[in-house]
Amino acid sequence: MPIYSDWYDDEQTIIKVSFDTSWVWEDVYATPAQTNRLVSDEQDTFHTLVDLSNIPNIPRGINIRKLTETARERHPRAGMTVICGVHPIIKPVINTILTNAFTGDFRFATDLEDGVEIIENY
Repeated sequence: MPIYSDWYDDEQTIIKVSFDTSWVWEDVYATPAQTNRLVSDEQDTFHTLVDLSNIPNIPRGINIRKLTETARERHPRAGMTVICGVHPIIKPVINTILTNAFTGDFRFATDLEDGVEIIENY
């Protein structure tokens, strides 16, 4: 799968979602289920780093209704989401999508290290 979710830290407080360059929108729609499988019933609040540093553009074929539904599929113990390494050209598009559809707290970071710092100070 061109989008991968795994624990970023040994304490399992941060999930990292990574995109490779061959992703399509259907991969995005499947990401919440993939991420939620990592979280156990005993899990405390966790945060998410979304690494977009390998994404130079957004593919065609977006389904706004499906994307909105996907953005609202938040795990009940999900904390902050930090979007890392987003290309400046696509940042306004991602910001618009998240502002209008995402129900959680999100921020942008220049890279993963900056994203971890934002989460640690949350």
